[in-house]
Amino acid sequence: MDFTARFPRDGGTAASDAAAAAVIAVIEAPTAFVVALLEAAHRVNGRLLARTTAEICRIVLTADRAGITVAGTDDTTTTLDRTDEDRTRDLPVSAVVDGLHIHHGPEGHVWVVWHGARCAGADDSVSPRRVP
Repeated sequence: MDFTARFPRDGGTAASDAAAAAVIAVIEAPTAFVVALLEAAHRVNGRLLARTTAEICRIVLTADRAGITVAGTDDTTTTLDRTDEDRTRDLPVSAVVDGLHIHHGPEGHVWVVWHGARCAGADDSVSPRRVP
């Protein structure tokens, strides 16, 4: 499942909250993970806005059996359909800051990515553990 929110520069926090709320509404997750997801969305948004001057950005949340990925980018043209997703997945990491991976696309676009992995445990729940 994917959810994408495009937002003007001054609306980043509201967009990250809306994106996180949309994902949370359709998954079952422990409260600790929900809190970590909202925090991650805010951190991704803040780090993205610190690294770009773009007026329009977007935040993309993807949930699957492996966990949840929060990606913020100033690339509003890549559709993230299967073809584009494969292209963006292999972007080189230019920095890791506070557990967030910073990528630069071939056209100079910034991608800031956080991933919460699904970890097998006593209740086989989703964990807010950061994945490198």
